[in-house]
Amino acid sequence: FFFQAEDGIRDFCLSRGLGDVYKRQEYMGNMIAGGISGGLAGMITLPLDVVKNRRQIFPEEYIHRHSLEIIYTIGKKEGIKKLYTGIVYRIAKVSTTCSTILAMYELILDSLRRNKILA
Repeated sequence: FFFQAEDGIRDFCLSRGLGDVYKRQEYMGNMIAGGISGGLAGMITLPLDVVKNRRQIFPEEYIHRHSLEIIYTIGKKEGIKKLYTGIVYRIAKVSTTCSTILAMYELILDSLRRNKILA
């Protein structure tokens, strides 16, 4: 999901002029795309992270239950907000990490291509 979202967002950013003038702006477009797609991926996967944490903290209660069943139970008993506890911190962490990783990946890939190490 991350790379599909990142490709679409990067293409959108670059079509708006973030990559046409300077190579530096293309890297900025990659950072923006990585940050947005990482934030979306973090937001979508947060309920599964809550399930993982519950299984680690209360193994006897959650070990033999399906993840979707646990998500449904938490949503019904504790409310949907419980599934998104800590969302601001998660989005901040994941989007920062993904934007940095993607920008560095593109920078290194471009450098390898310029030096004819990669075709």
